[in-house]
Amino acid sequence: MYPFQQSNELENQIPYIPCQPDQILDNLVTFDNTSTLPPTIGKKQRRSSSEIQENGSQENEHNMLKRIMHRDIERQRRQEMANLHASLRSLLPVEYIKGKRAISDHMQAAVNYIQCLQKNINQLRARRDELVIENCNLSNTFNSENGSGSGSADKYCCLRDCASVTVSQGPDGVEVLISISPKEENFPISGVLKKLLDEGLNVVSCVSTTTDDIKVQNILAE
Repeated sequence: MYPFQQSNELENQIPYIPCQPDQILDNLVTFDNTSTLPPTIGKKQRRSSSEIQENGSQENEHNMLKRIMHRDIERQRRQEMANLHASLRSLLPVEYIKGKRAISDHMQAAVNYIQCLQKNINQLRARRDELVIENCNLSNTFNSENGSGSGSADKYCCLRDCASVTVSQGPDGVEVLISISPKEENFPISGVLKKLLDEGLNVVSCVSTTTDDIKVQNILAE
């Protein structure tokens, strides 16, 4: 019986301490406030956010520079196109661009003008060949009347060796340049002038230049 009596006495001596949940919560909150994160974690977070902002600002600056460069290149291209268009328009005759303002119309007018020039060049070449052949015939006729022989050989000599005729169209009219070899002493310039008059051209000037090697006749007609 004595051991049981001692245990009862011990239970009576130990005071009862009730559980206090509010105090436990206060202790946990206090512990949470007193505990701090390592300083390196905060620095890494701040560094990463600053790097993101810096990268974003650099990208915006790069995009802005690209837009500025593109704008300058486009402005320069338009200026060059405007200069080329003005130069082309100045080369076209008034009748080709009269009443036309669009660039496409001016381009088509330039095509038509080039085709017209090519046609005129072909006609001038045909006239040149006719002048050369006729002048050679006149020269052969003149030589035959003076006792010299005539024939295909003499015509070929006149066409290739004795005389060279160049016809070109300039701003002042049609220019006929005749280079006469010393072998052809009696070249009929009057035949050339008559041919020009028959073609409806008015002879403005006829200048003759003579050297030891060649004689040049420069005829300007309108």
